[in-house]
Amino acid sequence: MRLTWLRGPTRPASRAGAALLTVVSLAGALAAATGIGYTASRPLLDDGSAYLGKGHEVAHVNGETRKADAETAMRLATGKEQLQTVRLPDGRIVTVNKATGKVSYLDAATLTPDAEPDDRPDSRGKIEPVPTDSDGYLVDREQDTVGKITVPGKPAPEPVRVEGGIKAAVPCADSVWVVTEKHEVIEVVDGREVRRVRLGAPLLGITVADSHPVAVTEDGTAYLVDGEEPRSVGRLGVSGPAVRLGAWTGAGRQILAVDPKSHRLAVLDPRNGRGFTVALEAGEHAELAAPVMLGRFAYVPDYSGPRLWKIDLTRGRVAGEPMDVPGQRGYFELKVTGKRVWANNQYDRRVLVVTADGRKDYADKGAGPELTDTEGPTGPPKEGPGTGTKNPPPDRPRHRRDHHRGHRRVRAVRRCPSPRSRGERRTRRRATGSRSWDCAAGRWRWARTSRGSTPATCWRRARRRDGGSRCRAGSWSGTSVRSGRRASSAPPTRRPAGRSRPSSSRAPGRRRPTLP
Repeated sequence: MRLTWLRGPTRPASRAGAALLTVVSLAGALAAATGIGYTASRPLLDDGSAYLGKGHEVAHVNGETRKADAETAMRLATGKEQLQTVRLPDGRIVTVNKATGKVSYLDAATLTPDAEPDDRPDSRGKIEPVPTDSDGYLVDREQDTVGKITVPGKPAPEPVRVEGGIKAAVPCADSVWVVTEKHEVIEVVDGREVRRVRLGAPLLGITVADSHPVAVTEDGTAYLVDGEEPRSVGRLGVSGPAVRLGAWTGAGRQILAVDPKSHRLAVLDPRNGRGFTVALEAGEHAELAAPVMLGRFAYVPDYSGPRLWKIDLTRGRVAGEPMDVPGQRGYFELKVTGKRVWANNQYDRRVLVVTADGRKDYADKGAGPELTDTEGPTGPPKEGPGTGTKNPPPDRPRHRRDHHRGHRRVRAVRRCPSPRSRGERRTRRRATGSRSWDCAAGRWRWARTSRGSTPATCWRRARRRDGGSRCRAGSWSGTSVRSGRRASSAPPTRRPAGRSRPSSSRAPGRRRPTLP
C-alpha cells in the first residue's frame, strides 16, 4: 500500500487567496459605509477650533494659534444682524440669519455654499439648527415643525409637525427632544415622532445632562424622560418662569439653571440627586442667560458687562472675578466646541476663549470694516504657562473700584491741617520719638528713634492708633509711640533739694540723684 501525503496550496495560490480576501473585506467595508450614509466620512470635531460669526461673514478660528485661518467670501448678514452657526456631524456648516430667517449651507473645507439657501422670512427669530450624533434638524417654532437636513442632492423628507406648538428643543444622542406648549415631551428620531411623554405638571423647559434629556417643571423638579417612565432626580433649588436652563451647546454631567432675579446658579447631579446653589454678586442691572459647562467649571453669561462668570463646581463657589467679553454691551454667543468655551461678540474683533482647565485667552478673528476692537491689539494678559512673556504686565482696571478690589480695608484717617508755626512743624516731625523733661532748659527734649523721622501718613496713623489728640495750643498729648506710656503736656512737679523719690526697687547703699 502506498501512502499519499496531503500538501497545502502552493505559494502563488496563497497570494491569490490573500488578495481575494482583501478585496472582499474592502468591498464589505464600502458597502457598510454606503448603507450607513454620510456619517461614515464624519470628521473629527474636537480639533480645537470653532466656526464663529465675524461681522457679516463666518470665520474659522483656530484655538491653538488663536487666529482665524479662513472665512467666507460671501456676506451672510447686513447691519447688525445676528448669525447662528452650527456644525453638523458630516462637517457641513449651517448658518441662520435670525433677523431675516435665511438658512445657508456651507462646505466646511472651502466655506462656500454647497446647497441652495432656504428663505423663511415668516420664521425669523424662531428657527434654530440642531445637530444630533448622526443627523441635523431645523426646528421652526413659527411653523411648529422639525425638519431633517439631508445631504445635497437628496430630497428632504416631510418635516414632523408638532401638535400644540414648540416651546423648546434640544438634541441628545440621535434624537431631538421637543417640549410643547401643552407641557408634553416629544422624541423625534430619523425624521419621525417615536415617543410622547406627559408629566402632569407645567413644564419650564428641557435641557441635557449626563447624556440624558432632562425636563424641568416650573416648581424646579427635574425628570429624566428617556426611560420607560419619567423619573424624578431632585429639585434644583430655583423656580419660576424666569429661570434659564443650561444650554445644549455646552451640556455636561450636572443639570444647570440660573435665576436672573435672585442671581443664583443651581447645580444638580442626576446620578445621586445632590445639588447646591451659588450666589452671584452680579448687581441689580445684570442680564444673566443660559449657562454652559466644561470640565469642572460652569460659565454664566452676563450681557450687561459683557462678562462671563466662572463657577467651580467641585468647591461650590465663584472662581475669581468675572472675565471680560470683548465687544459692546448686549448679546454674545456662548458655546462649547473643540474642548473650549467660546464667548463671541459677532461685531468685535476679539473673542474670549477658555480652556478645559479654566485658563482664559483671547483669539483674533481679524480686522473688518464693521468690527470694533475693545480689547486693543493684544487683548488682556494671558493666564497660565506658555503665554510668551515671562512676567506679563498686570491688567489695567477699567474703574477705580476694580483697582481697589481685594485690598485690605483700612479706616479712613482725617487729613491733618497744615502746621501754623515752626514749633508745630517740629512737633509733627518728631511725633514718633520719646521725650523727657529737661529741668535746666525748662522744656521737653525729644530723642529720635532709630528709624529717624516718620512721614506724615505714618505719623497720623500712629496718633490715631495711640488715641492721641491735638490741643488748641498746637502741642500734642497722647501715648508715646516708643515708650508706650501716657505722657502729659505739662512739666513734672519739682521736689525740694536733698529729697529723693520713694522707691522699693532701689539698691541698698545708693541714692538717686535729686532734682535741682
